[in-house]
Amino acid sequence: MSKPIIGIVGGIGCGKSAVSQACHRRGAVLVEGDRIAHASHQQPEIRDQIFARFPTVRGADDKVDRRKLGGIVFANPAELRALEAIVFPWIHAEIRREIAEAQQNPDIGWIVLDAAIMFETGWATECDRILYVHAPRAIRQQRVLTRGWSAAELVRRESLQWPLARKAAAAHGAIDNSGSLESLERQIDHWVQRWELIQRSNRSASTTSDADFRP
Repeated sequence: MSKPIIGIVGGIGCGKSAVSQACHRRGAVLVEGDRIAHASHQQPEIRDQIFARFPTVRGADDKVDRRKLGGIVFANPAELRALEAIVFPWIHAEIRREIAEAQQNPDIGWIVLDAAIMFETGWATECDRILYVHAPRAIRQQRVLTRGWSAAELVRRESLQWPLARKAAAAHGAIDNSGSLESLERQIDHWVQRWELIQRSNRSASTTSDADFRP
């Protein structure tokens, strides 16, 4: 039987990584979109394509200057699409490779795919269910300030993704990450317990109601 794959989505600064790490502490293996995206820039063939398309982002160490590249692509949707055309095929292939590797590992019970633009890219099709992480804008804005972003930068980058209401509507469940770590942990425990109960009671069924996956 294949291991369940749960996708984690939400707005920028909502705390998807905190949810993913909590799932990891409960036995899930993490397939992290950000980590894989960063690794894509280190692939020689991809790096060369990036330098050919964006020559000003070549750093002194012959690495991609990610901050400079971000300043270019997040200010111009056409430039962003050009970058996506270069890196997305490799990223998706690597996501699928890591998932396949986890599926073959008998010590792994379930898989979490943490990818901010899962719906926009179509990578959500890799998942059995999607969990939406919610946090109010004020909290998310406070969190992204630690990245050196302005409020305007948050708005600009979110404008390039699906609206939050659309993401929430497309997900199968939700977690509120606006409170304490203890509150987050309790919600995840509740959700994981429901998931395990549903898995046990539906092993012979081909489908399960989406309502059963709402925490």
